[in-house]
Amino acid sequence: ESGVSSSGLYLYGATCLALHGDVQLDTITSMGYRAPSPRVWRIATTAGNSIMTIKLDPGQVELGADVVYIDKEDDSDSDEDQPMNQRQNRSRLANMEDPDDPESKPDDRIYMLASSKGVQAVTALVDVLDCLPPDSDEWEELLASAVVAVAADTSKALDELQPSDWEMLPLTDINEEFGSLKVGNPHLVGGGFDLRPGHRMKLMLRDSQGMKGDLQDALLSYKRKDLAALVSGESQMPPAFGMLLLSDVSRGATIYSDGNVEPRLAQSYIPVPTSGLFGGVEH
Repeated sequence: ESGVSSSGLYLYGATCLALHGDVQLDTITSMGYRAPSPRVWRIATTAGNSIMTIKLDPGQVELGADVVYIDKEDDSDSDEDQPMNQRQNRSRLANMEDPDDPESKPDDRIYMLASSKGVQAVTALVDVLDCLPPDSDEWEELLASAVVAVAADTSKALDELQPSDWEMLPLTDINEEFGSLKVGNPHLVGGGFDLRPGHRMKLMLRDSQGMKGDLQDALLSYKRKDLAALVSGESQMPPAFGMLLLSDVSRGATIYSDGNVEPRLAQSYIPVPTSGLFGGVEH
């Protein structure tokens, strides 16, 4: 049986591509994640594959004392103007006023702890929530698309970290009692990743905005390198003659209003004949 339906759609089978001769394959990788908040954290304490407490990365301290604003007793008008999901989830964290200093403010206390002793790991989630538009998705929808990006190389400065240095770990659970984040692949023993104090982390989202923006950045980076090699005379290969776009099913019409967003974007930077396929899984 051929596997082709009456509409011309192939339901099963195989597609083969044969390349012969001196062929060079360049890869452009786009994972499709974006970081709503500019803050990067250091893991302070862990328990297995759970992140218990975090601290601001030293390179992030200058961002100021607005790490997160939490005060369960605050009934001000400004708080009433906030979306319900933001107010509800801020109240999940403890009031961190300094009892020894009646003049202290909750955000000052949090800033001090975040830059020295550390705060509950769930603070990173609230920080991301603060960076989203007021009419953004509900808290549950945010968690459904959130991943924890962890950089294990502690020898590099923050600005030296490359996209390949970050390991994307699924956020599998939130412990509201301890404010911890559980990460890793639940199908692997120990979560599949060795979390250690000192590792950098940040919260990432995967949505249409992140997917399109990340792919655009990757294409632009490739184009710049290609043009730089051409101008310097280092490029010994002829121009590209074709492009294959390999994507998982979540990056098609299921998340974009149009099914050809990414092929058109890729061709706008690399105008060559394009083909490709979807895969059912990412790993």
